Amino acid sequence: MRLRLLVFPLVPLAVVLLSGCLTTEVSLDYVPNPGSERAGPPVLSAGVFQDDRGEDEPRLLGTVKTPIGTPFERVYLRIPADEAVHNAFLHGLDARGMLAPGPRARFTLEGEIKELECQLLVRPYAVAKVKVDLVEAGTGRVLYRHTYTAEHQNPNYIPGTGDPVPGLRDLTSRVLQDIVDRAIDDPHVREWIGEAAPSARPPVR
Repeated sequence: MRLRLLVFPLVPLAVVLLSGCLTTEVSLDYVPNPGSERAGPPVLSAGVFQDDRGEDEPRLLGTVKTPIGTPFERVYLRIPADEAVHNAFLHGLDARGMLAPGPRARFTLEGEIKELECQLLVRPYAVAKVKVDLVEAGTGRVLYRHTYTAEHQNPNYIPGTGDPVPGLRDLTSRVLQDIVDRAIDDPHVREWIGEAAPSARPPVR
């Protein structure tokens, strides 16, 4: 009897592992925070953010693993990562009143996605790293470049306490929003778009 009680709970997990990983699709959310966002002139738009993560699957976001490290569930974006980052920048600019109407943007924010992923082994974890260029729309000249990194993790996840994917989605939304907010509100970006005197404008790095 005791042996049965130990073996039977393992059967569903074994079936899942033998049949391959589960897959789940999520969307990343940008949530405006009117109390902390700084408005600016409507002269910007979002350009292309190249996916430079080295992933074969452009929508792959991360993996949920068992405590022994076996992949259990793969988390995918509903749209490719480059579109998700592009959309987040559009939402960030719009929330600040900085999104230029139609094709009239004087500047664009664009760049490369170095990291954007979530993982769960012991703790839910998410990281994002994006190189952002401020580009003069009329000439294509890069005025300012900076790489932003953000990461967040939650306390240990206890197996059986609920679906971990919504928490991973929220963590990844937070790290991406951190990068968007820091890039748009970067004092150097604000200076280049005309909010400050040009005397101390930094060189492109």
